[in-house]
Amino acid sequence: MSLTVPYGFDQQHYKIEEYNPQIDAAIGLNSHALEYADKMDKVIRTKNITTGLLFYLPILLKDNYDTIDMKTTRASMSLKDFQPKADAPPVKVLRDAETIILGKANLHELALEGISVSSYAGQTLNPHDLTRTPGGSSGGTGAAIAASFAVFGTGTDTVYQLVEESRPIGRSLEDGATALTVMANIGYDPRDNTTALVPKSVVGADYPEHYVEDD
Repeated sequence: MSLTVPYGFDQQHYKIEEYNPQIDAAIGLNSHALEYADKMDKVIRTKNITTGLLFYLPILLKDNYDTIDMKTTRASMSLKDFQPKADAPPVKVLRDAETIILGKANLHELALEGISVSSYAGQTLNPHDLTRTPGGSSGGTGAAIAASFAVFGTGTDTVYQLVEESRPIGRSLEDGATALTVMANIGYDPRDNTTALVPKSVVGADYPEHYVEDD
């Protein structure tokens, strides 16, 4: 049997539905993800090529990243129906790299504390010890990746930095460095003035080359 992109998607989807109720790491699944997976499968079958650096990699976004095809609740009941009109710049570059966004990850409400408790999606638990917190505010992403719900996810540092940062969370240094290569390649976006502050040396950098040793 030849494995297909939709088959791989189904496996990740099943894992989230089966185990997420125990840890509340994921807030919701992307109803368009299977459609994207089907399109990628057709690309493979008709052209036998892959184009994006992160082609088909299933990922989760912390639910304070705006997405045009999913609600962005910031884990707060007050924003449970908020639907952004455009993707956030990091989301756009991840889509351009042809990831499959499986859904959103829980977080501490409004990303304001470090224990990942929210009025919208409850408290996220550490998948390796349900008596402990995975921390936060990106605890939903951390727990989801630790539970292998996705290859990597996104986080932010909202409280402890002068400038809010967007960054990947992966199971390995290589996974994180590869994702960072894409996420750091945003360049200037007129909708987000902070992108004008990105050093030129960051855009186009190959992070695995600098931080991952060959075997």
